[in-house]
Amino acid sequence: MGCSLILLSNCQRAYLEAHTRAFQLGRYFDGLYCTEDYGWPSKGALFSVIRRDFPGNYAAVGDRASDRELARRHGLPFVGCRYGYGAPEELEGAELLISSPEELPDAAARLI
Repeated sequence: MGCSLILLSNCQRAYLEAHTRAFQLGRYFDGLYCTEDYGWPSKGALFSVIRRDFPGNYAAVGDRASDRELARRHGLPFVGCRYGYGAPEELEGAELLISSPEELPDAAARLI
């Protein structure tokens, strides 16, 4: 679809590396960022680094309020994930809701 997928997590570097190996995340994501590497800023604060590294248009996708807040702070559409760890109220205000990762391509196409 001509877009980059970037993973931004509030996790520790060791956790991200373990999951990258276990799930071969490098096959799916063009960039992998964890807040530990930058001194634990909010996702919204770290987004400026990602935008510098990967210029273009963005949508935030996630299951937590921190993902929604990143979208609001930067004027991005927010795709809420009904799967994951977040509570339903964390997805309030999402432009789209998805129930599985397989729904993401269709959701992205609707936002383009």
